[in-house]
Amino acid sequence: MVRCQVGSHVIVQAAEQTAHPKCGPRRRPGTTSDRRTQIGEQPVKVTSADITAGRAGHQTLDPIGFAIARATGRTAVVMSHAIRVGGVDFRTPRSVRRFIRAFDSGDNVAPFGFRLKEIGR
Repeated sequence: MVRCQVGSHVIVQAAEQTAHPKCGPRRRPGTTSDRRTQIGEQPVKVTSADITAGRAGHQTLDPIGFAIARATGRTAVVMSHAIRVGGVDFRTPRSVRRFIRAFDSGDNVAPFGFRLKEIGR
């Protein structure tokens, strides 16, 4: 069970339920390998809404971070060489590196999709 206080309400969740948006993701012991597989299998789609809301040069509030958070339910730290999601490092795909360079430079960018691949695999 997970307890979380939002305002004057206390929310209790079973481990099988999705995390409450204001409480953040739940960390369950012993799920690392399954979590890696689940995160890596998720297709990530960067939408025009992500691009509009994204902030250039920011590691978590950029369009890639928003798209990964929506796809996985976890915060992503996006760097040029790696993307960390839920404590797991993934390679930054070439298409994502190109997108980040263009977005941070102020160039026009378009929505696209990609998949994460774990470092070392």
